[in-house]
Amino acid sequence: MKYRYLIMLCCISSLMSCTSDNNSTQEEDAQSLQEQYATLKAYGQTTTCTNAADWLYTPVGTKACGGPTSYLAFHMDIDTTVFFAMVDAYTEAEKDYNEKWGISSDCSITQEPTGIDCENDLPILLYEY
Repeated sequence: MKYRYLIMLCCISSLMSCTSDNNSTQEEDAQSLQEQYATLKAYGQTTTCTNAADWLYTPVGTKACGGPTSYLAFHMDIDTTVFFAMVDAYTEAEKDYNEKWGISSDCSITQEPTGIDCENDLPILLYEY
């Protein structure tokens, strides 16, 4: 239980440190987004995947044309209030990044997963092609 609170504290402090910095380079901003995503993924996947029924997924990020950049699996037992606040903060940060650096997109629609499976103790998003 202490581990869970430590992770939550780290996640919140990480998100609070992600402020808009007009003096940062594009590479620094991209690195910040990557770190935020890694923190988000780590928080949502603190449990090993042994039963796919215990997992859900959510859209994450925003393309320049709109719509999510990707989908991320998360375990149902995490604090979803904290998790979705992190998702919203990441999505807003990616929107700001796209606007700040004039990022364009192919405007393709990111396919939504059809389900989740467990493979090597990790959640795997399933897609129908």
